Amino acid sequence: MSNNFFRVLNSPDTARCLQGAVVVAQQLLRTQEISKVVQQNSKTLQELARITAEQLYDAQASNRTSIPDSTSTVDNGFKAEVNEEERAQMLKLQKQYEGKNEVVGSAEWREKQVPGSPVARVAGFGALAVGLVGGGVAEAISRIGDASGKVSESVFASEGNSELLARSLCRMRGAALKVGQMMSIQDESLMPPHLAKALDKVRQNADIMPEKQLHGMLKNGLGEDWETKFVKFDPVPFAAASLGQVHRAFVKDNESFDQEEIEVAVKVQYPGVAESIDSDLANLKMLASVTGVFPKGIFIENIIKVMKEELKEECNYVLEAEHQERFRDMILFPSGNNQFYPSNDDNFYVPKVVSNLSTERILTTEWAHGVPIDHVKHFPQSVRNSVGRRLLKLSLLELFHFRYMQTDPNYSNFLYDVDKDRITLIDFGATRSYSKEFVSKYLELVWAASNMNREKVLEISKEIGFLTGEESQLMVNAHIDAGLEVGRPFQRNAPFDFKASKLSTKMSQHGTTFATERLTPPPREIYSLHRKLSGAYMTCIKIGAVFTCRDLLINTIEEINPDLLENL
Repeated sequence: MSNNFFRVLNSPDTARCLQGAVVVAQQLLRTQEISKVVQQNSKTLQELARITAEQLYDAQASNRTSIPDSTSTVDNGFKAEVNEEERAQMLKLQKQYEGKNEVVGSAEWREKQVPGSPVARVAGFGALAVGLVGGGVAEAISRIGDASGKVSESVFASEGNSELLARSLCRMRGAALKVGQMMSIQDESLMPPHLAKALDKVRQNADIMPEKQLHGMLKNGLGEDWETKFVKFDPVPFAAASLGQVHRAFVKDNESFDQEEIEVAVKVQYPGVAESIDSDLANLKMLASVTGVFPKGIFIENIIKVMKEELKEECNYVLEAEHQERFRDMILFPSGNNQFYPSNDDNFYVPKVVSNLSTERILTTEWAHGVPIDHVKHFPQSVRNSVGRRLLKLSLLELFHFRYMQTDPNYSNFLYDVDKDRITLIDFGATRSYSKEFVSKYLELVWAASNMNREKVLEISKEIGFLTGEESQLMVNAHIDAGLEVGRPFQRNAPFDFKASKLSTKMSQHGTTFATERLTPPPREIYSLHRKLSGAYMTCIKIGAVFTCRDLLINTIEEINPDLLENL
């Protein structure tokens, strides 16, 4: 036998495969019901292997044709200027999008029973664990005789296992899928490319629940006569996410509106996801420990800890309705003399909540017209610039002025309405408040990065808790460099081309260092904050926006802490 055979046989990963198999078996054999699942899974290993080989459908792949630009001029204002022909083409694309359900026609959208009971959900994680361990063993065997250096990589982080993980999270939904979606936006530079790609598809997809489960949730929330409360209710969801799915409907004579009949969005939570948060995250943590499928530097344990608190709030739709109404007041009816507050030029909108058709597990709101914000990449340059600038202003407004932020940057949570040149904000489950002390320090950090002040970036990073002071010089330099990259759009008082800047590529250059040299997880507030800010940057990159950013930051500082401007 070759030397590589013994290298693989004696490697830590192979030992972990064997240990993992034992741990998984022990976990699954705790109850008679789950032991039956193991027997069933053992009979379907070939099917698991087939699943891991399938390519996930890219729901965001676009087959539309971009609208040609009428001008290459960079517009740094908030208003988008388009001619009549461009406007007609934009309206056509919006009509095409709104005329179909996101779910229909996609090979990745499948109707599957949501595992609602604790036993069913544990069994689902058990099947995933068996698949990951089996995939690890298969990967180890495949590396025998491989002299490419791939042997040093974890056998669990294989392409097949990455795809199995993504598909399983989409089927499980709930807390497990939400963690996968969170990781797809944050820290993707720490992951192997195929794992990052698989998790990106997790962010975009979830299976839908059968009509029987849907009707059960509607009866539980709105009563046996729930159908009489709608003029029309589309049983096919328009969209599906980690915690629930959205249906289009019409209601009549609702006290929250002036119109006789209005179109509404009804978000229905998947059964069992709220009650299974603790067990789902515990099982996910066990999987991470046994298989090591997630890189060390991502601090999956801390992500799980933070997500446990956040998810319990997100599953409470009564709380989300309160967030939405508060956001609506702040965006549409701002109070005070703050010159940075939303104006008519910003043109943001937050839909009304239909309170008498909303419960802890069902949320009904005014229907929002428009296309997901990433579709703006097909529109003229002036529109892309205007939308990008408005979104970045919104992020600064939420964090530094309101200290109250919607932290889920999913493209579908921001809809651009061509007809009104308006950005509508939806989905306020992941809304967080930040202390004045933290926000003040973070503003100092952003200002230091925007002025390329390495010493100040290091000093404030230690104060906030990014660094312990015991890190290697390699880690310190990587952290400062990454911080300066985050501040780069604000460094010059000139238009910044997000797509040409290669921001994400330059950030990813430090991934290996963070994965191996980071001594402490980021501060608790950073998980949600950076999820939103990185999402704003990624949106500007996605749509190809070009606009001046520094004045937005300076205007913020003038309102919040003008003394910073004297310390240039």
